Amino acid sequence: MSTRKLRCGIGAKCTVLTKYMHPAKIVDEKYPNRTAHHKMENLIALREETKKVSQKEQQVFVFRHDDFPEQELHCVKRWCKVTEEGPEEHIWERLRQSFARAMLSESQAAGKEGRDEEAHDIGEDIFRMGNRAEDIAMVRAAGFVVDDDNDPLPENVPPPRDQPQRGRHQSWGWSGLDERKNIGAQNVRPSIVGLSANSMACMSYVGMFFMFFPRAFIENIIIKGMNKRIENHVTLGEFLRWLGIWLLLATMNGFGREEFWSEKPVDRRSGAPYRFNDLMSGRRFNEILANLCYTDREAPPFRDRFWEV
Repeated sequence: MSTRKLRCGIGAKCTVLTKYMHPAKIVDEKYPNRTAHHKMENLIALREETKKVSQKEQQVFVFRHDDFPEQELHCVKRWCKVTEEGPEEHIWERLRQSFARAMLSESQAAGKEGRDEEAHDIGEDIFRMGNRAEDIAMVRAAGFVVDDDNDPLPENVPPPRDQPQRGRHQSWGWSGLDERKNIGAQNVRPSIVGLSANSMACMSYVGMFFMFFPRAFIENIIIKGMNKRIENHVTLGEFLRWLGIWLLLATMNGFGREEFWSEKPVDRRSGAPYRFNDLMSGRRFNEILANLCYTDREAPPFRDRFWEV
């Protein structure tokens, strides 16, 4: 049974990863040694507007928070997770629908000279559209302007092909020379000190894994640290299963991660080749991902973004 996604509006309580909050300067000063998974909870939504974020105009949600009593904060709306809705009459989705209907009614009442077509009510299906390509195309076909927010950031736009590259070793390919041979390097078979080839042949994959990823580190650092943040504690077996799912995901591309937990049937155009619902729920997978811990050391008193490393 699917649950309805909570909607944002005035007075709604939200949670956002701190790294996505702005203004970044005051957030960094308040949380100088936060982790990559640090969240700001109990953000109270004030309004939505357009602000310049990452060098382009984007739709953002504006909040207030108890840790910043005299400062408004904002983030791009896609990073916001609503944990509690505000009053029904202040839901922004409802306000937009009411505004659209009011504008349409006013346009119908006033009329326009030389108009060839009569105004029509906005179909209810328009308000149920998502962010799929076919939904965006249908909304645009209905005459609406859609900001799909899919443009790359300026720093990610590749330079023109005719633009000269700077420096050396900037191109792909092989020069025709074996650089290792030129410096006198020899080919040596890989080996592990103190472990013979026969021992490796009898070892299981899990045993090999623990040789390079010590079990003590997994249990005493990673799992112990996560269990301080997660109510439903993670076991060693569950963590290895989570890691195995990640390794399998790394062998495939072209699919959204959520597709691997979808219950929709696979067809020619969509659907991941594997489903992991029988191994782990998608919610549990994301919960472990959001609470990974890499060290048991306390954060230093000074600002150091790499203290976990």
